[in-house]
Amino acid sequence: GNSDQFFKMHARIALGGRAHYGLLIGRQWVGIWPCKAGTRSCHLASSPSQPSLLILDGGTGRELKKIGAPFRQPEWSALALLEGPEYVTRVHRAYVMAGADIITTNSYAIVPFHLGEATFAARGAELAALSGRLARAVVDGEGENECTAAAVTGSSSSESPLSRPTAATTSTETKKKTKVLVAGSLPPICGSYRAEWFNPDFARPILSTLVGALHPYVDLWLAETLSCIDEARLAHEVVAKQERGSGGRRTTPLWLSFTLHDDNKVCLPEPSLRSGEAVAEAVRVATEELDAEAVLFNCSQPEVMGEAVTVASRVIGGGGRRGCVRIGVYANAFPPQGDNEAQANSSLLEIRRDLDPEGYLNKFAREWRVAGASVIGGCCGIGPEHIEALRRGL
Repeated sequence: GNSDQFFKMHARIALGGRAHYGLLIGRQWVGIWPCKAGTRSCHLASSPSQPSLLILDGGTGRELKKIGAPFRQPEWSALALLEGPEYVTRVHRAYVMAGADIITTNSYAIVPFHLGEATFAARGAELAALSGRLARAVVDGEGENECTAAAVTGSSSSESPLSRPTAATTSTETKKKTKVLVAGSLPPICGSYRAEWFNPDFARPILSTLVGALHPYVDLWLAETLSCIDEARLAHEVVAKQERGSGGRRTTPLWLSFTLHDDNKVCLPEPSLRSGEAVAEAVRVATEELDAEAVLFNCSQPEVMGEAVTVASRVIGGGGRRGCVRIGVYANAFPPQGDNEAQANSSLLEIRRDLDPEGYLNKFAREWRVAGASVIGGCCGIGPEHIEALRRGL
């Protein structure tokens, strides 16, 4: 970077007579880990500063189209729920077999924008519940899924699965039984990428329908592709109300995922959401006001993600919540688009050829991990083959 605010340095340092690996962001050391004994390389061990890695799944819509599912505009991925739910099961299973620790419900397109107001009013809750049941059935049907690397483990107590200890295998060749989690996708109700369209009074009852229908099936909430901070506030409000209505305080973790300004024709002074609001402020609100257990960045070009992760690491560390809040990334594979022209799922955009599985892993995902990301997956155009590469290479 060109300022103290975004400067990053990775260093090998001596501490207590032993070699360590350090990550410096700006003027603050945000993590120091011991080097692996007997080697010149350093090991990013699980620690309060660097939680062990969770692999998120990839995009759903394009995978449905790829395997021949019913698919057209304007219904997008919701059409498979209406006409071919078995295809949704196949996509979930493909991601589990690729090594995902978390699969996401196919509920992103269950909104009036895609279904139409009449269909949503008549069948929105039914389709959202179906999306939850399909994901849950894959996870429960697989039982203790055989995957590699990071695992979510723990007892069968009532605590959140994400609050349990994590463990990482020492080799990607070592198989470990792991519990796969279901994330309930909560989409931007008023339209993707368009912060200026957000209307909380319109969005609230629609989001409440989704949350109420998905609630029995999910391990965590993933409010995603949030273009502005107010969308995150509404997700928190609706989820909290649902869980209070279920007889207690919120126990299902809330993850908030923001989509970033990635229009290379317009330069902003710092990493920002598509609304123009600063990433630093979004992370602060998410963690300090909305009690998010993870802050993620999704559905933006991978080139802009690393700097956002760096800012998030600095803000979370400065607030004293390092180790309590995960940072995540799942980028899309779209070519550059202007913020005022972009709208996710409005058309089937061309996918970048340079973002094959190895390119996504080596050019971007490794950097995100070093910068502090502990949840990594993919969005539009990132498929099971990419997730397999992440599982193997991270």
